[in-house]
Amino acid sequence: MNLRKNIRLFIRVICTVLLFSFSASDIFAETAYDFRKKVIDRYEGEDSNSRIVMKLQKIIHSKKDGGIKVKAERERKIVQYRKAYGKDDKIVMFFLEPADVRGTGFLSYVYDDSEKDNDQWLYLPALKKIKRIASGDKSGSFMGSDFSFVDVSDIKIDEYKHKFLTDGDLKGLLKEKSVQSILKKKFGKDGFSKAKIWLTTGGMKVVESIPVDKKILKDNGYSRIISWIKPDNLIIEKTLYFGKNKRAFKVRETIKSEKIQGIWSFTEMNMENFKKKHRTIIKFDDTKYNLGVKDSYFTQRTLERGL
Repeated sequence: MNLRKNIRLFIRVICTVLLFSFSASDIFAETAYDFRKKVIDRYEGEDSNSRIVMKLQKIIHSKKDGGIKVKAERERKIVQYRKAYGKDDKIVMFFLEPADVRGTGFLSYVYDDSEKDNDQWLYLPALKKIKRIASGDKSGSFMGSDFSFVDVSDIKIDEYKHKFLTDGDLKGLLKEKSVQSILKKKFGKDGFSKAKIWLTTGGMKVVESIPVDKKILKDNGYSRIISWIKPDNLIIEKTLYFGKNKRAFKVRETIKSEKIQGIWSFTEMNMENFKKKHRTIIKFDDTKYNLGVKDSYFTQRTLERGL
């Protein structure tokens, strides 16, 4: 009996030691899912208004250093309104210039619930018609830009599996030919050291997001999304996108962000499609928050009539 008691006591001691060998930070460590959810839920005011300048550029990279030469450029001016409805958002955009897109409107209802598809509509003044964007069309280009209809809002958290990537994981990406191709174009043959630095965590948290099923892959068009996020302000600094064929082809980068009315805000970003040799630059001007934007702005009627 004493032997059995001693064995049981020994097991209890070992279990206790193992339990307390894990620190509180290990037990309560934030998961990639939790962190990515914080980014999605980041406070962006009750509502907002911005003037947007969108530049669509055909570009070529210098083979030597990756420098960019713009071969052709189109510019569009947009006014945007956004309003929060609990965890959901409504967004409306109207194109002001140039003349060939003036009056075009875009309306989006962004739902927090991953079981509910976002609702999106596009108003085409030449046809005097509102077009609903179907789920299968949301991976398509948004108004000729390098952003898709999916990119207009952040990802739905439960549509993806998320995990943190280490510098070791990112180093492994250098073995992938599609990633090598992007870095070679971006930094040129003389910029390998810069490319290696670009592909590190750099003091940020890096999250890999992979669609949970084939339907999400088909609808959204991405087999993998890797995001570099600043942990202090939850701003996404850059994102590497992989297509349905599992090859990297697109990069989004935040060029400038700043605090406006106490809220961290994007003021300039770009999206480059390395496959199409095309880049979209977006600048947000005169952003204002908490204006008391009317609910009537976010209706199909307003989409047709304008503000």
